[in-house]
Amino acid sequence: MLAGTSLCLLTAMPAIAQTGTPTTSEAPRRFNIPAQALRDALRQLMHQGDIQIGFEADNTEGKTSAAVSGSMATGEALSRLLAGTGLTFRYLTSGSVMLEKAPQSAEGAIQLGPVRVESGGDGSGAAYAPPLSDPGATEGSRSYAGSVASSATGLNLTPRETPQSITIITRQQIEEQNLTSLQAVMTQVPGIAVSILDSERVTFGSRGAELNLMVDGVAALGALSNESAQIARTSMAIYDRIEVLRGSAGLMNGTGGFGGSVNLVRKRPIPGAFTPKLTVGGGSWDYLQGMADISFDVTADGGVRARAVAYAQDGGSNLDYYDKFAGVFYGIAEFDLGDDAVLGLGVEHSFFDVQGNSFGAIPAFWDDGALFLTPRSYNPSARQSRDDGHNTTLFGDLTWKVANGWQIKLQGNYGEGSADLRRSALAPYYGQVSREDGTIPASYQYFPSTDRSHMLSGKIEGSFEAFGRRQDVVASMNWSKRRTWRNLIYFLDLPTVSAVDWNSDLPIPSAASADEDIFEYRGIERQERFLAYLSMRLRPIEPVSIILGVNYAKYKLSNTYYYDSDGGEMETDANNYKGRFLPYAGLSVDIGQKVTAYASYSDIFRPQDVRDISANVLPPISGSTYEIGLKGEFLDGRLQPALALFVRKENNYPEETNDVVPPELGGLPDEIAYRAISGVTTKGVEATVAGEPLPGWTLQAGYAYWHISQSDEAAFEIGRSDPRQTFTLATSAAVTDRLKLGGSLYWQEKTSASVASFEIVQKSYVLAGLFAQYRMSDKWRISANVDNLFDKKYFEQIGYYDSYTWGKPRSVVVTLSYGLN
Repeated sequence: MLAGTSLCLLTAMPAIAQTGTPTTSEAPRRFNIPAQALRDALRQLMHQGDIQIGFEADNTEGKTSAAVSGSMATGEALSRLLAGTGLTFRYLTSGSVMLEKAPQSAEGAIQLGPVRVESGGDGSGAAYAPPLSDPGATEGSRSYAGSVASSATGLNLTPRETPQSITIITRQQIEEQNLTSLQAVMTQVPGIAVSILDSERVTFGSRGAELNLMVDGVAALGALSNESAQIARTSMAIYDRIEVLRGSAGLMNGTGGFGGSVNLVRKRPIPGAFTPKLTVGGGSWDYLQGMADISFDVTADGGVRARAVAYAQDGGSNLDYYDKFAGVFYGIAEFDLGDDAVLGLGVEHSFFDVQGNSFGAIPAFWDDGALFLTPRSYNPSARQSRDDGHNTTLFGDLTWKVANGWQIKLQGNYGEGSADLRRSALAPYYGQVSREDGTIPASYQYFPSTDRSHMLSGKIEGSFEAFGRRQDVVASMNWSKRRTWRNLIYFLDLPTVSAVDWNSDLPIPSAASADEDIFEYRGIERQERFLAYLSMRLRPIEPVSIILGVNYAKYKLSNTYYYDSDGGEMETDANNYKGRFLPYAGLSVDIGQKVTAYASYSDIFRPQDVRDISANVLPPISGSTYEIGLKGEFLDGRLQPALALFVRKENNYPEETNDVVPPELGGLPDEIAYRAISGVTTKGVEATVAGEPLPGWTLQAGYAYWHISQSDEAAFEIGRSDPRQTFTLATSAAVTDRLKLGGSLYWQEKTSASVASFEIVQKSYVLAGLFAQYRMSDKWRISANVDNLFDKKYFEQIGYYDSYTWGKPRSVVVTLSYGLN
């Protein structure tokens, strides 16, 4: 099922039966849809005509649409597009229609029977209706290519219309490739560096920089890497798709990472459908998982509908004595407030309970410079280490369709969470493994924390006529606030333990350990941000689109630390910015009907929270990004290749020094001091392709290369352990009506990192994955996924706190699923 934006006003057509209350006074819209596969033409019409279209998959197979070009009402455009297909349409509401076969009466008029809106999308002939509230929903599309995304400009644009590099990981790809976590998803996104710091934390980078986090199109506070512990636990069970923008995301985010953004888009109820989905699975290292996902109408007329998702997993790690039990519950209800408004209310609750958590990694070297190599199952944390907690978010949104195709959307959420980390582990940042007796310092930490956040957002979007063409505009405001409480205890009288004969029986610290030599501080971090942006797409002449935008941001970050050891207090309030404007510009030119050339420019701005040798917070990173490229739609729009060249220039880049922030100035234990450097330039190229090269064969693939340098050629290296070249591939092909085969590939070039005076190197490597799926009936299927097929030994991370992390050995997961997909 393809989904589009939900607004359609229809001029009366006597040959078509209608339900709902379509308005007949709609201003004409501009359409430019070439003749192509019907399914892809419907996707374009949904976007250009702001309408939801539901259909039976079998009714569109093998059919070609007529071309539609010119200014006309949306209903007329749909009628022209369906000419000769034997299909017609029927209104469900004023903003959604259902396609049906068009039987002829004796007089030749179309006589429509009752509309069926049931679950499906698997080719069995059952209609799969789209969520009215999500213009880019991918569920049921049976493709690895998304149709609409708004993460770059706030406008609902196709990937080809977006003047930046963007990848959409669809629900189909998530399920077939068994991408149960965000970490797994990001390994299949071209140009993304995934660094596994330890069992609980992961960071993501793009083009040598960090990424912003967005949820349902709204920017979250902080960069994605700052959320690493929570993001590592994020289950993909509740999301329809993941939109990954590479390059500056300043227009939508204002502050934060400038490598791009990751937009997590939640599932919505499916109108008119009862769609139960159940999945159970198990695999290597006692891994178990289960999911129940049900969407249904609450009222007979579908005006109230709901969806609930429950997911849990246990085990699945090759590390010694490590176990994680985690899950999520997600519920959402939608209420139609007449024909012109939809109210959504939901809750998301996740939990985690980890034992033997390796919050820290394996020492990289013996003290004589030789690599300290261990089995891949080696766990550098104590058996008694523990990390548990929960996160709960309440959210709501109201979408209101006003006159002449304009729409207002209000969003808000409240979240809170807590975590309780108690760990004892090897501490390679205090020294390497002694060659004399095989010992190394160990560290103790007790780290409880709580978190509370608020967000309110408002957006208005629509179009107007100028130059005889439709022009699009969106304006938004967003306020968010977050407060985090931390109570961190370091046990400074460090023991020395054997890393060679590691028995993992270190005691676990507690707040009651007052008689020990400890360093304790309590910290309160406060963040508050106000964002506003305006974005316009202008079409002055037929093949040209110009996107102009500006973002205004106010930001404040303050930290207060209370030192119990001496009663001292320190407050940092240097990140207080009363207002910054970030401009954005994009240009797209269609070269014929299949290729678009584009260019874009954006300023970047990111406040920092690292400090220099004088305990002063570094000034914000500033600079600009430039990108040019080509995007295409071939094979009747089913195949979407893209090529991009980019340049980024930065000032005040944070470089680590060999010093620490002095304790007498308020420095925390081993807090690394940074210095700001300017004239940093990043250049690179990306080539991607997504879609269906042949019927039944879908793929997502890409190659990326980037290089970073400093203008004065100083002897420094940035992001050295991130791979500069990567290649990713995920693919799926229908071998028969019941059997699908597919898999994935990941390649990265050689990387290296400096640890003390030594260097650790990871040679280039290739990881392969396979999957097979057999459909036993229309609703039952069994799947098998194999990761690291050839059992490659490699480092997943090198250099972090003078350590390394092993990549996982070969693993197998088998799942049994009920429900249509």
